[in-house]
Amino acid sequence: MRNVGLAIAAAALSIVPAQAAVNIVTNGSLETSPDYVAVTGGSAAIPGWTVAGDGVEWFQSESYLVPNFGPAHSGVSIVDLAFDENGAPSVFGGISQALTTAVGQTYQLSFYGVNTNAFGRDGTGIVTALAGASPIILTNGGQSSNPNAGWSADDWQLFTGTFTATSTSTLLTLGNNQDANLHFALIDDVSVNAVPEPGIWAMMIAGFGLLGGALRRRRRRTTALYA
Repeated sequence: MRNVGLAIAAAALSIVPAQAAVNIVTNGSLETSPDYVAVTGGSAAIPGWTVAGDGVEWFQSESYLVPNFGPAHSGVSIVDLAFDENGAPSVFGGISQALTTAVGQTYQLSFYGVNTNAFGRDGTGIVTALAGASPIILTNGGQSSNPNAGWSADDWQLFTGTFTATSTSTLLTLGNNQDANLHFALIDDVSVNAVPEPGIWAMMIAGFGLLGGALRRRRRRTTALYA
């Protein structure tokens, strides 16, 4: 019976990290753009993503076209959701991706955001997130801020939020509806991971208890043998 318990414990301990490790987003690092390109709504130019609304700006953040900016959070490319084409700000700019999800499963969305006051912007911007038609509540209201023209790797801010899937396919949309002449909404490193179910956590806790007990019994037997 003890061996069965240990087998269940080991299985639970393996399930939790496996669930947490799988990012179901394709091309979450938003690679790889030209130096700079304005991508209009409906385009699939960004691999894995469809551009929503009026469009986005997709670029290498340390390219010669944007010398005041800083590094991407990973790779070389980032997206500005506050779309400004030839000085005309959009009503809404965004990117979307259909994710394969399990009905009733809770998922955590994570991405990094950064900002800049370059080119006359105010150094703030708000990212909105939708799972289908349902808003995802983000940490800090999705607002990034930076009082400087450039940024360092440490200035990227982590934003998270959770949603529960109601379908086997969930459309994730990240966007911005602010005046692009006043704001940036720069993002990178998008991920969505399943949140382990409470039953799995209970199995894991029980597993730690069983494994700990087994180790204590083994130590006692070893001490008795050599006493």
